Amino acid sequence: MKMNEETISDSNVILHKLLQSAHIQSKLEEKWKSADTNMTMDKFAENGSWVFEFVDKELASILYPNICRTLGDSYKAFEYVHDNPNFSPFQRYTIQGIGSVAMYFAASKIKQKRNITDERKALLDALDVFERDALSSPTQFVSGKSVPNLEDIAVFGVLRSVQGLPAHEDLVLKHSEKLNNWYKRMQQEVPY
Repeated sequence: MKMNEETISDSNVILHKLLQSAHIQSKLEEKWKSADTNMTMDKFAENGSWVFEFVDKELASILYPNICRTLGDSYKAFEYVHDNPNFSPFQRYTIQGIGSVAMYFAASKIKQKRNITDERKALLDALDVFERDALSSPTQFVSGKSVPNLEDIAVFGVLRSVQGLPAHEDLVLKHSEKLNNWYKRMQQEVPY
């Protein structure tokens, strides 16, 4: 993301920069008021928990080998290029073919670097940790309230980024009832 000619690539920094927008703050405060909650910008953006580091260091890096687990999965992950009108049909298929092979080998390197022998189990284990340590109540969010905070959005953003891919369908949506219920509540809170 580029703001004021400054290039920002860290997702947590991007989230915090976006929260500085008066428009976004106004929308959030409006939502909290209508939900009759005592959420504030400070509480929403609290950064005292392990969740942000978990998202960056664990969840996102484990998710990548899961979306590129096989060449077929990797090829499916590259289907989005067909929605780009700036590429010719030949370019779309070339990008998808070459890109999927490159992604598959890159995911293999990540697995090797992180000593992952079973990427599905590694992701399930990470989701177990999130569920056990962050989702204390089946009806609340990571914030412990009836409205999500930035930590909820960080986890949800990573998981939602692979929507429509086998890793999302096989693992995220079928992991557990508790995680699935949290995910559905987040879909209602963060519609697109």
